Amino acid sequence: MVSFDRSRIVDNLVTEEEHFFHEGSSMRKIGDTYYYVYADMERGKPTALGYATGKSPLGPFTYRGIIIDNDGCDPASWNNHGSIECFQGQWYVFYHRCCRGTKEYRRLCIEPIRIQEDGTIDEVKMTSQGAGAPFGPGERIMGYQACGLKGRAYIDADKAYGEKLTHIAPGDEAVFRYVKSDEGFQGIGLTCRGCGRIAVYFDEICAGELRIQEAEEGIPVFLEFARDVSQKGIEQELTLKFPEAAGLEVLELVLSGS
Repeated sequence: MVSFDRSRIVDNLVTEEEHFFHEGSSMRKIGDTYYYVYADMERGKPTALGYATGKSPLGPFTYRGIIIDNDGCDPASWNNHGSIECFQGQWYVFYHRCCRGTKEYRRLCIEPIRIQEDGTIDEVKMTSQGAGAPFGPGERIMGYQACGLKGRAYIDADKAYGEKLTHIAPGDEAVFRYVKSDEGFQGIGLTCRGCGRIAVYFDEICAGELRIQEAEEGIPVFLEFARDVSQKGIEQELTLKFPEAAGLEVLELVLSGS
């Protein structure tokens, strides 16, 4: 048995009132500074990973902000657990998102981050690409890689594709972050089930929309963009908006280049 001096125990290293602390903490030392990372309540619910810094692992700690927020990844998005780590000179944040319309199903995610000279960490957005490069022409983007969802839609299991974007209702939206092409994008092929109407947006500018009467299993439906709204050589958000949907599911999509 190992004994310790109870008088040296430090309580309340971080608190919800001062540091927006919720749960799930871990600590990293970078240089001479200790980074305390945890589920953060600053925005009203613990969907973010926040951090505080100090010169000792026993504090005092100063709240520094949010690293990443998974709010909007699922209708039931709630808490966020994870931390930061350096690999081959690049720092990353490891975190989780909810899926399947419940708090209990979670999937591991990763994003590169940057630590500034003053020790602060820039907040980053959730992406579909994670640590990889943006999706380009001809690359398969799976429906379950949508990183932002509005409405009732969520990611669920699928026998043929592993997972899918499903439970889509009229008015729902799905964001894929990011896509990039040096020549711009000219069209999109969508492999779906069900029927509905899908509008395709690049950074909130509509490139066109298509109507799916009844998708055939495994056969893509193609849309040639009415106008070129993709910015050449620039990362953009690709958003699918669903004005109409009846049993509609998105399994995968492929953007075509010039």
